[in-house]
Amino acid sequence: MKFPKTPYFFDLKKFSEIEIFKNIIFPWQALAKLDKYVSQKLKSSKKKILVGAQSIIDKTVQIEGQVIIGSNCQIGPFTYLRGPVIIGDNCKLGRSEIKNSIIMSRSSAKHFNYISDSLIGNKVNFGGGSKIANFRFDKKEIKIKDKEKLISTGFRKFGAIIGDNSQLGINCCLNPGTVLGKSCLVYPLYNPKPGFYSSNSILKPNL
Repeated sequence: MKFPKTPYFFDLKKFSEIEIFKNIIFPWQALAKLDKYVSQKLKSSKKKILVGAQSIIDKTVQIEGQVIIGSNCQIGPFTYLRGPVIIGDNCKLGRSEIKNSIIMSRSSAKHFNYISDSLIGNKVNFGGGSKIANFRFDKKEIKIKDKEKLISTGFRKFGAIIGDNSQLGINCCLNPGTVLGKSCLVYPLYNPKPGFYSSNSILKPNL
């Protein structure tokens, strides 16, 4: 089996900014387009931030850089958005930091989460304190391990890919280069090894 392409991880029809995935093969390639994509969209709208209909942004939210927020979102107290960032429709964020990432529709990160240089699918839930690391201690390029093969991402800063309907338990941490298919479950307090995990995987310590 070859490494899965983008539709393996996400139902793109549920994401309003589907155009960013045009002409790419692997999902992390969208991150290379993120800055230019968001910049061009904001330039055409003549706005610094795009906010969809009926979205609510708390007065304590801090936004730096260029950000697109979809419709019916709740951006709760003390959220920190460091653009370029795209947030899909019906998302709920609060007391979390999001940097250089794409979060698709109906996803939730409301409880002291950190998401950086990552792609988060539809209907993904982050438990309290769960985080994504995005930088190796040795500062080398981040590669994705698929069985015994290493796949180059071209990034020195790259967090994770989390497929649709996946769930992270409280205080778990994903290392740089972690890739989860759809409907994966990461147990609380668990720190799985980086690499590719197929859809419906359950990641938990061997007790």
